Amino acid sequence: YRNAGNYKTPHYQSSSYNSLEDLENQNSIYKNLKYLPESWAESRVGTLGLSWIDDNTYLGVSYTHRHDEYGLPAHSHLYEGCGASAIGIDSRISGLKNYLLYYPQLMDEQDINYINPRPDCHQHNHIHETNFSHNAPYIDLNTRRYDVRGEFTQPFTGIDKIR
Repeated sequence: YRNAGNYKTPHYQSSSYNSLEDLENQNSIYKNLKYLPESWAESRVGTLGLSWIDDNTYLGVSYTHRHDEYGLPAHSHLYEGCGASAIGIDSRISGLKNYLLYYPQLMDEQDINYINPRPDCHQHNHIHETNFSHNAPYIDLNTRRYDVRGEFTQPFTGIDKIR
């Protein structure tokens, strides 16, 4: 079992909002913290195995179960639905190749304008419908592994070993 709390930092400035109205008006409240929120991690691992060993042979089986949970630092609802558009459709193609608006994967180098990367945030009129009262997101990961391993030394003439 391993439990790591939030990373300690000499100075971290965190912003938050008291209400949806503050979010809409971009009125942030800043706090100085000595840790990075949601940077925690927990891990549990267990393994069980059994082996049979003879003079020229061994055979082993094992089972491992691992459970990990960890936080996602720097999660913010402020930028939900936003991304960066590094490749924009140039206005030159809107008339001649208007199909590229629906099938951008068909563009070639002459159709792409790399000059002006821009933020792409979808504007929604329903921000008041969003519920920000849930806990911060985290990863919950389970892994199960089964292993079988064996070796036969000199099982036949001319063969040194079989694994």
